[in-house]
Amino acid sequence: MKILVIGNGFDLAHGLPTKYNDFLEFLSLIKDMSMYHGNPVNFLNQLKESSVDHYIQKYIEDLISKITDEYKINNDDGKLLKLQDLNTLVNKSKDELIQELIANLKGNLWYEHFVEAKSYINEGWIDFESEISRVIQVLEQYKIKGLFHPRDIVEEDVKKILFSVSVRERSSNTAKFKVDEKLVQELEEDLNKLIRSLEIFLEDCIGKINIEYLLPDIQNIKLDYPDKILSFNYTDTYTKVYKPERRIDCDFIHGKADIRHNIESNNMVLGIDEYLDSTQSSKNTSFIVFKKYFQRIHKETGCDYKDWIQAIQSSSAMSELFIFGHSLDTTDKDVLRELIETEGLITTIFYYNKKVYASQIANLVKVLGVDNLISRVHGRDRSIIFKHQQDPIKRADPFQVSNSVNM
Repeated sequence: MKILVIGNGFDLAHGLPTKYNDFLEFLSLIKDMSMYHGNPVNFLNQLKESSVDHYIQKYIEDLISKITDEYKINNDDGKLLKLQDLNTLVNKSKDELIQELIANLKGNLWYEHFVEAKSYINEGWIDFESEISRVIQVLEQYKIKGLFHPRDIVEEDVKKILFSVSVRERSSNTAKFKVDEKLVQELEEDLNKLIRSLEIFLEDCIGKINIEYLLPDIQNIKLDYPDKILSFNYTDTYTKVYKPERRIDCDFIHGKADIRHNIESNNMVLGIDEYLDSTQSSKNTSFIVFKKYFQRIHKETGCDYKDWIQAIQSSSAMSELFIFGHSLDTTDKDVLRELIETEGLITTIFYYNKKVYASQIANLVKVLGVDNLISRVHGRDRSIIFKHQQDPIKRADPFQVSNSVNM
């Protein structure tokens, strides 16, 4: 059996702007449009001078063109268009997606927190899952603590979210607060709104991009086709680009983006790893809705990969696992460890550059443990191989594809 595991680096390698920072910029532009007191042309001129990804810029340009055309049709061929501010055009638009995005952003605590956090975390790049985990762990600490005084809060950047889920204790003579589980539900609702907004971004913006590149490493796997694909992404870039000639089982373990969904039907998992020990996790379930294993069960994303592992273990033939574009971060350690430790499986991990290579090794130590990792990367019977990924090639050049070196 040949299994291909793909993470967000797979989409990035195809030139798609799918970093969470790209998503935040997209949302900020939508919000800015809904509040911009000025001519659409001025807004577009400012957009062109910005550092926003060109694909996202193009989407916003097309969106503004669409809502201005809509105004012209509904208002006597737009004779008063030049007098209309962009925010008026946006808020009057009948476009359901833009109105849904605006509604999802209104007072959204997670969005507001991420916008503030990205200004100081890792030079503008923020990992949503790591940041959600940090915030939730802080909230959990104060929940377990019980009553707390505002001066007790040392995590200044989390204070706004903490107070949003807390109520003042009436029986206390001093200004003390406690985390309220009903208010935690509102925080969950805000996360669900953000996840649905991510779905719209991936489907209506990213999904319309004409991908120009192929990855030689993936093309080489394709020559004999992977039997299975385990995708940590919400997109189906593999099928879109490589167009397999036979059916390949694909397990979208974090769900799959679908523009036809709504907040209730959305099945995308965006959560955190379990940070409590087994005893605590069984008792403290106040924040369980933010954890990946809960979301996978609740959103019914499935876990087909477990059946694949059983098939490998019952077979005498060696199987191969290829991991492309995944950081190997501990947020997915339960799945990664189970796959990599499967007997009869050789794992090839692709890395983008030396910096990413070092990061992947460090993450694997957390996933597998030092001794386990060392035993798997050394010796004649090693089961983990690292490989530098090849540069992308233009899709229009079949000669390059057919002459790339096989694995």
